[in-house]
Amino acid sequence: MKIEKRFTVAASPDRIWTFITDPEQVAPCIPGCKEVVLLSPGKYRAVIGVQVGPIKASFAGVAEVREERPPDFAEYAIQAEEGGNSSRISAVARLAITPLTGDDCEVSCVAEVNISGRLGKFGAGVMQKIADNLGDKFAAAMGNALQQERGPTAQAEPVVDTASKKSGSIFGIIKRIFNAILGRG
Repeated sequence: MKIEKRFTVAASPDRIWTFITDPEQVAPCIPGCKEVVLLSPGKYRAVIGVQVGPIKASFAGVAEVREERPPDFAEYAIQAEEGGNSSRISAVARLAITPLTGDDCEVSCVAEVNISGRLGKFGAGVMQKIADNLGDKFAAAMGNALQQERGPTAQAEPVVDTASKKSGSIFGIIKRIFNAILGRG
């Protein structure tokens, strides 16, 4: 399943890069993130809780940096599984930061995701809707966190690109699993 998410943040590329590559800053923005641990440079372990319909799951996973070009591009490989191997997620996610006018930047994430097991039994449409919701929550939390650093004159929340919103996003799940999955991305 291919997932895409784009949103605008009122911050410089360097500030966004610093934020999303710091697990302590980004983990609180990731819905369901319970823990992020640095295993080695560019490799993180995360525990993320997620609910899909009546199913609640906790995923333990590892996200590893494949490529970084600070401050505008990163690629991550993510592997995670639910206890007892009930569900598994593997993904490759690409994150890009593009300067816009003024101090605004577009943050985009494209991920190729494979979900197997009990969560994989849900249709792609259901999974994309849930992932999109999680992605929107992450974007709002990240925008708010960056805005608080800049003071009250900054934009309160990121603007979510409505064209991307239609395509869904496992950005929340993936970013949860690799930056805390986003702590790295």
